[in-house]
Amino acid sequence: MKIEVNVQAEELVTALNNLATAMGSTTQVAATSEPEKEESKKSTKNKKKKNESKKEETKEEKEPEVKEEKASEKDEVPSVEDVRAKTAEAAKAGKKEEIKDLLAEIGVSAVSKIPEDQRAEYLEKLAEL
Repeated sequence: MKIEVNVQAEELVTALNNLATAMGSTTQVAATSEPEKEESKKSTKNKKKKNESKKEETKEEKEPEVKEEKASEKDEVPSVEDVRAKTAEAAKAGKKEEIKDLLAEIGVSAVSKIPEDQRAEYLEKLAEL
């Protein structure tokens, strides 16, 4: 039986791939772009307005872009799903005791309780196991 699901949320695609990997599947979910139907529905007026607004950018409008870049740097914190998936891979490789020791070293009882600011460090130590 073949099941097709169209997922347009990048975060969900990543989470589904991590889950599939953790479960031992080699099948990956492929991210898709928006359907062409939606693009054809856009009116010519909207396209002209977008072009005009691009030309009228000012310094004030550029400042939010800098803030967005800083926000994207914060987004680079590994998600709980990523940490769980990598931990599951290590556990399958027979590293359960080492994982428990690593969690105790951080001072948490579960992967989901690892603070955001320690997730990257945890993943680095996990990779060293």
